[in-house]
Amino acid sequence: MAQGGDCAKVDKLVSDIYGEDGSASLGLAGSLTASNFGKLAGASHLIEGAERPSSQDLARGVLQMVVQQSCLLALSFAAQIGCQERVFFCGGFLDGNTIGQRTIATTFGNLGFTPNFIRHADFLGSLGSLSQSSAFRMRPRCRSASRRISRGLNDTSRPCELSPRARPRNRSDSL
Repeated sequence: MAQGGDCAKVDKLVSDIYGEDGSASLGLAGSLTASNFGKLAGASHLIEGAERPSSQDLARGVLQMVVQQSCLLALSFAAQIGCQERVFFCGGFLDGNTIGQRTIATTFGNLGFTPNFIRHADFLGSLGSLSQSSAFRMRPRCRSASRRISRGLNDTSRPCELSPRARPRNRSDSL
């Protein structure tokens, strides 16, 4: 639905406020979003004969807003630890979502950074969930340790082996 939409019909851009020349003199890209859904805040879209945004335009505006805010949050967190140059995006949301990927690239580019996209990133969310599921948690091999752990009596004085399935593999095992 968002594929056929134009978020410039609903979002107020920097060029809408300052014009193209004014944006350039400020060193800002005119395509930067000044206000998500800012064009809907005024009464101009209610005037007789004015072109109303389509549902595709609104869907594109929502997608743009979510992605841009995700970018700003990612950069903010990256700035706290000093790694703005190494922000990675992954997950099923971006798999086949060229609009989202382009929006991330444009937003980062406008802010002077380059995002990183992970190939086959759609598997990261499912594999992460699978690794956290109860079926794949590391379980002690002996029952007495299981009972102690389930009762909150994690006595480390009696070590217990991990089952072969739960043992971490060496790197050489996977090659």
